Amino acid sequence: MTIPTLTICSLVYNHEPWLKRCLEGFVMQRTSFSFEVLIHDDASTDHSADIIREYEARYPDLFRPIYQSENQYSKGRGIFIPILLPKVQSKYIALCEGDDYWTDPFKLQKQVDFLESHPDYLMCTTSYSSFRMKDGQVKEGGKDGQGRDITLRSLMKKNRIGTLTVLYRKDVLTRFEEEVRPVMPDFRMGDITLWLYMAHKGKIHELPCTTAMYRILENSASHSDDFTKQYEFYVEASRLRLWMNNYLGTHYAMMIWARLLLDTRHFCRRWAKNHGENRFTLWRRAIKILKRLC
Repeated sequence: MTIPTLTICSLVYNHEPWLKRCLEGFVMQRTSFSFEVLIHDDASTDHSADIIREYEARYPDLFRPIYQSENQYSKGRGIFIPILLPKVQSKYIALCEGDDYWTDPFKLQKQVDFLESHPDYLMCTTSYSSFRMKDGQVKEGGKDGQGRDITLRSLMKKNRIGTLTVLYRKDVLTRFEEEVRPVMPDFRMGDITLWLYMAHKGKIHELPCTTAMYRILENSASHSDDFTKQYEFYVEASRLRLWMNNYLGTHYAMMIWARLLLDTRHFCRRWAKNHGENRFTLWRRAIKILKRLC
């Protein structure tokens, strides 16, 4: 078989209501190069696997599915790195989970064209819109995107990269896995550590376009109605930045701490407003969590 230029990696678990929209976003891509879809169903209990089989039958040269009989995530096992990465032989990798979707049929072409003509860049992203499932509110991405480089300093301050928009060189991920992963703690946001590594080793660019829609679910790994769970996830991003700052030998620790305390204040204020709780009580709870985690 001819090795494709690019592999789309997609993780699926109980995404039945949204999965067809996601897969259609892959199918509609118009490119001058070959690509494949490596899709992992983590033992979904709905009809997600049936939908994947339907697309596998319709597009046998495009889809390469992996079906699990037991859920790997619940066992604390990684999926993308130990299961999917060894099967990727292509030059580039793009990511999109089963509840999100792409809106631009030329997304992959635009990004590969940029990386092919800019060898000093390791990854490129785009702007994206978001859809809040709770109330149907849509937040539009930048009309023309930002069209800018994303620096290590800006990522140490705040992550503005949507995982569903990234496209990067596979060899850089391999280097990250060989150099960083063996000594890195088990963070829940492994993608941000990779972005930081890439920004340190090369360049990242955001193309001036909006190409995808991100669904904000009511309860997920990154969104919860429980204050402690949500704040712990919030703090995790700063914990991994502090670790990467130390690993890379950079000098952003003070900036990271200052940003965390300022954002904690805003976090507690928003939570109090949305949930009818006292923000000073929430602040004290947040500081206790912060002391425990950091």
